[in-house]
Amino acid sequence: MALADVYGNVGPAVQMEMELLFGGDPSQVPFEYQRSSLIEVDLAGGLIPGGRHMGLNLTHVPVRSYYHPNDPEQYLVRQTLALDTFMGALPGAPHELVGLPATTGCLHCWDTLNEWQACNWLAAQSLAPPPLQGEVLADRAGRWAWFDVEPGVSGEFTSFAYELDPSLNRLTTTGASNVDSVALELGPATLSAIAPIQWLTSAADGRTLEVSLPGFSQRPNAVVRNGAIVPEDCSTLFSGASWCYEPATQTLRLHEPDASATLWTVVP
Repeated sequence: MALADVYGNVGPAVQMEMELLFGGDPSQVPFEYQRSSLIEVDLAGGLIPGGRHMGLNLTHVPVRSYYHPNDPEQYLVRQTLALDTFMGALPGAPHELVGLPATTGCLHCWDTLNEWQACNWLAAQSLAPPPLQGEVLADRAGRWAWFDVEPGVSGEFTSFAYELDPSLNRLTTTGASNVDSVALELGPATLSAIAPIQWLTSAADGRTLEVSLPGFSQRPNAVVRNGAIVPEDCSTLFSGASWCYEPATQTLRLHEPDASATLWTVVP
């Protein structure tokens, strides 16, 4: 669950293996340990407030955690309970915690898990769409929740909060950090390109941000930013707010240079 905590609780031989795997110890390459963990915990096994908890991305993924309360590796028990606490605080996150019954055999073995029960549970699960409101914490470029995310700088976390509001036909991205661009397919996200669509955005780190919206069959009649019409500019030398329509891919790109709260409106 938390590999930096694992490193602090295992012997030198395992620590050496982890250093070879991640390129150093947790103090030297914290990002490599954080990106491979679900949660971050302190020395007492408690959740670190504001930590890099990759479990944020599991709000729509059914997860069941098994643990034995008498496991001799008690730090693993603490991690499992901390994960359950973290997931329980995420709205709608489907997480189950199962404490295994006492056995007379090994308490830290795969044999303590009922494989039949675990596989039957897995067989009954299906993946739901991501929630319409949540947070993204990405460690690399790729698909995260509804978005194709491109980090500003590789080797660092990318994060933002989002909300999709079909009733207002609005996308909101706030608190963006280390985000170069995000792309959103409107149809699957229950937004429409044939009605006025809004993008409300802000950044936490002052970086410019671009959103790409595929699914526009024609160039918009107008693009408005904070009440002012923005001219189209498809050059790569822009320094201010701009937008560009790409007919070949039917994609609209909006480029926002300001970190403060900004409202865009696209009029089809």
